[in-house]
Amino acid sequence: MRVLDTVLSERPRYDVVRRMRRLRSWAAGLGEGFDWKPYEGRGYFHWKLALPYALVSGPTARPALQSRAAQVLIDAARTLVDRRPPGLAGARVAAIINLPDMFGSEVCVFFDEAYFRAFAPRDDEEQTWTPVEASLARRWDLRLPPGFGERGFATELRDFDFGPPHVVRGEVWMIGEV
Repeated sequence: MRVLDTVLSERPRYDVVRRMRRLRSWAAGLGEGFDWKPYEGRGYFHWKLALPYALVSGPTARPALQSRAAQVLIDAARTLVDRRPPGLAGARVAAIINLPDMFGSEVCVFFDEAYFRAFAPRDDEEQTWTPVEASLARRWDLRLPPGFGERGFATELRDFDFGPPHVVRGEVWMIGEV
C-alpha cells in the first residue's frame, strides 16, 4: 500500500495558471509573421490548441478549464480577424472546438469559400455532423466578439477497422465568422 501511495503522490502536477497565461500569450501573438497563405495549397490553415491533453481532454479534464480554453481560442480567432490583410477580406476565421476531445480544437483560417462550405456539415460512411440548435456560448458563458456567430454539430465518427465498427460521438462547435 505504501508503494501505491508513493506512486500516486509523485504523479506530475500541472501548473494550470502558468499554462493558461502562456495560452493567452499565444492567442495574443497569433498571426504575427503569418504569410496568410494556405497550407500545402489547401483552402485553410490552422493552429492547434496549445495545451497538454490531460488539461482539456480525458478523465482529468475539468469543464471550467475547458470553457476558459474555449474563450482563449475565440479571442485568438478575433486577433486573427484584426490582423487579416485588407486584400483577404473574404478569408474566414473560426475557432473549432471539439468535445469531449477538446485537445483536437484549433483556430482556422478558411481562404476558400467553397472549402468553408464543404467543411461542415459532413455526411459519409466514416463521419456524420448533424447541426444542433443548442449554444455552447450560452452553456459555457462564452463572450463572442462583434461579428462572430456559432454553429454546432453533433458528431459521430466510425472506424471500420474494428468488428463491430468503433463509434465515437461528440460535438464540434465553430465559433467565429460563420
